[in-house]
Parts: sequence; C-alpha cells; structure tokens
Amino acid sequence: MLYNKILESIYYLAGKTTKYDAWIKYQALMKNQWLPREELKKLQWQKLKAILTYSYENIPFYKNKFDSASLIPYDINNPKDLLHIPITTKEELLKETHPLNPKLSANNLEWVKTSGTTGTPLNWPFNIASYNTKYALLLRDYSFTDWKLGNKTASLWWPGHSSYNGESFTEIKKLVYFFAHRRKLFSPITKDSTGINEPLTNTIYNNLKCSPPSVFETSPENLLFLCYFMEDNALQPLKIKTVVVSGIITENMRNKFQKWFQGEIFNTYGPHEMEGIANDCSHHQGLHLSSDSYYLECLNENEPCLPNETGKFILTDLDNYTQPFIRYEIGDCGSYSEKQCPCGRGLPLINYIEGRSKDFIINQNSQKISPRTIIKFFGNYPEIKFFQLIQKDLLKFQLFLIKKNEVYLNIEMIKTDLKNILGNSADIETLFTQAIPAEPSGKFRWVKNNVGAIHESPLQNRTAI
Repeated sequence: MLYNKILESIYYLAGKTTKYDAWIKYQALMKNQWLPREELKKLQWQKLKAILTYSYENIPFYKNKFDSASLIPYDINNPKDLLHIPITTKEELLKETHPLNPKLSANNLEWVKTSGTTGTPLNWPFNIASYNTKYALLLRDYSFTDWKLGNKTASLWWPGHSSYNGESFTEIKKLVYFFAHRRKLFSPITKDSTGINEPLTNTIYNNLKCSPPSVFETSPENLLFLCYFMEDNALQPLKIKTVVVSGIITENMRNKFQKWFQGEIFNTYGPHEMEGIANDCSHHQGLHLSSDSYYLECLNENEPCLPNETGKFILTDLDNYTQPFIRYEIGDCGSYSEKQCPCGRGLPLINYIEGRSKDFIINQNSQKISPRTIIKFFGNYPEIKFFQLIQKDLLKFQLFLIKKNEVYLNIEMIKTDLKNILGNSADIETLFTQAIPAEPSGKFRWVKNNVGAIHESPLQNRTAI
C-alpha cells in the first residue's frame, strides 16, 4: 500500500515538473468518465472540431481529403456533416510518406507497428506528448479492474506483438513496467501454429501459480492453451484476481476462463495504433467507449447504424496531434448499445466486438456472418479445442478441427447444425489436425474469408445481431 502511494506521488511530481505528464492526463480522464452523457458529448464534439481544424490547416493529406469533398472544417456542425469527409483507409496511409505532418521532425518520433493480422502492418509515429496521452488511457483501462500502480502484472502475447519487437519509447517503458507495473513478460507459447511449447507452458503455469499477478493480460487463444494444458495434465486451477483479455471472448469462454483462473475476466478493445478505445467494467454489460478520446462511427454503406446493428467501425482519434487518424477504417465491426451501465459511468457502451470485417463470411443468402457468431456456435461443442473455418468460395468451406483426445465427435451433426448458419447448400470439407497455422504475426484467426473481394460488399440484411 505504501509502495502504491509512493509511486503515485512520483508520477504526480513528474507530471507537474517534466514532460512526462501522463498522470495529470490520467486524473483528468478519471474525472471525465463520471460526467453525464450529454457533457461528454459536448466535450467530444469540441475535441473533434479542434482535431479536424488542425488536420486541415497543417496536414496536406487531410486537406486534400477535405478539398476533394469541397469541404472545410467549419462546414462540419453535426454527425451527419461528418459523413461527407472521405474515410481514411490503411491502404492509403501505407502509400504515404511518413510522417504526414510536415512540421514534425522524424528525429523526435517513435514508431508503433500494427499487428497486421489481416494485411500489411502499418508503422505509425508518436511523440512523447501523444505517448503520455495513450499511457494515461491505459492507466484508466487498468482502473476498471481496481489495479493500482505498483501491483504486479503479467503479459503473454503472440510472437508479433510489439512487446517482443521493440516498443516505442522502449527505455521509458522498461522503467515503467519494472517499477510501476512490476510486469512479467512471458515468452510466446506458440510460434507459427496452435501447437504449443509444452515445457514453456509448464514454466508459465508454475510462475503464475507461485507468484500470481494482480492482472494477467493476454489473448483468448493463449488462455485456452493454458486451460487445456491444466485440464490435460490434471493440474490445479490458477488463482489470479483479474484477467484482461484482448480479443473476442464469448460467454462460454468467459465461464471457462473463470473456472481455470479463479478470477474476474475483463474484455478490452484497443488496436496497436490506438490505445484504450473501449473496456469492460465489473458489470460486464458491454465495453465502455472512451468517448472523451475517440469519436466512433458505426456505419453500414456510409450510413449510421441503429443500436445493436452491426457495422464497420470508423474512428477519429481526438488526442493524437502528432499524426492524426481522421475517420479511419480500423477494420473491425461491432455495434452501439443503448444500455445504461449500472456502474454509473457516463462513457457510452458498445457491444462486444464482432470481428475483423475481412473475416466475415457470406452465406448463400448474401448475409454476412461475423466471426463472433461462428465462435459462439463452436462453443456449444466442448469436445472441440480449436477450430478454423475458411471460406474458399461462396458455397465451399474448409473446417479444421482439433478435438480432445479419445472423445467421439459427431461430425455430420456439427455440419448439419453449421449449415443453419452457412446455408443448406454449403459444402463443408472437415479435416482433423494436431495444429492450425497462425498468421505471419503469430496471431490466430478462427475464421478466414479467402474469397478475395467478397469482404468488400456491404453488410446485408440490416438486422440486429
């Protein structure tokens, strides 16, 4: 407790006397989250107008976008006006010279690389001011779990994660993670497939058992690896207070994780190029959107979606003046929620993420099926450890399965039930395997659409999921 207070005092003093002001920004964010919804909307719109004006006046890339639509920032007075600004794609940014902002010196920048799960990674610059803002958001994320500075944390990611490949502001982060987060960074237990390194997994298990962190951060796939390792080897469940999961988790997964980790499971959403977009609180009603730092649009064919209607996420970062993201198509899909969370935060809710837009499957009725829907389906079959469903063309699918040892699996029944989602004409080739290949980044994809341009078609049949 004393160590926690000492660290908070050091952070506060650093924020007041140096350029490292993340703690001051964090305190402001902590106050923001309890503001009434309408006050947050006003704050959000003020920050949106400011970043649009700055980008138009200082960054040729964005000025050209405004000019192409015959717009100036002063024309943007409501959410409908925002729809006229052309969307920014990763493909566009990959073609640009970086940094986009000609006023910035590359010597004063650090770079963050996206994971490249479904394409080419994007390198994106940060300076110390934007880094402090993102770190403040990360601290607010942690506060949802009641974590305090100085409490132990542990992390386990996929091989391509920035933690293993030179994070931005590496030297600063080393100090922060060592003293303030007391972080143990475990080596990846997989490399290029779902086949795990058993000796390393055993080492991680023993480390978590003997010295449990307050917060364990990881992906759902890594948690499943650990769950099955404990189950297959008749080991005792771990006892970890808080597990923070980045990725799609279903209720079946959450229940399994709670059983084997004996703690509370939190879901978080924040791709590498942005930090702390949305987070679970202890009521688990959805993800609280950081609307004081991001402007999120959920669109279907450039039209705003209704609540609970799945659409593509378009994000504007309200704080990053180093190199802004303006109406950036981040590649994920989800939906707004109308729920009011019992926690009392004014931050609005979004529903849990549905998946990458490029991983949606199109069935024979031209309906788009989200990865979450497919993952939930296979959650009804506890005999299956891992699966991967690949769409080869409109009616042809490959289904890779890793099942538990010495259990009977009624494949024909599974295929019949799956056709209720994919369509009765779906041709499903089923293949049993011991390991499923990972992506070049080391990430695992449950669902893949290999049809090519099929994922570019609009979301069909705009019904709530």
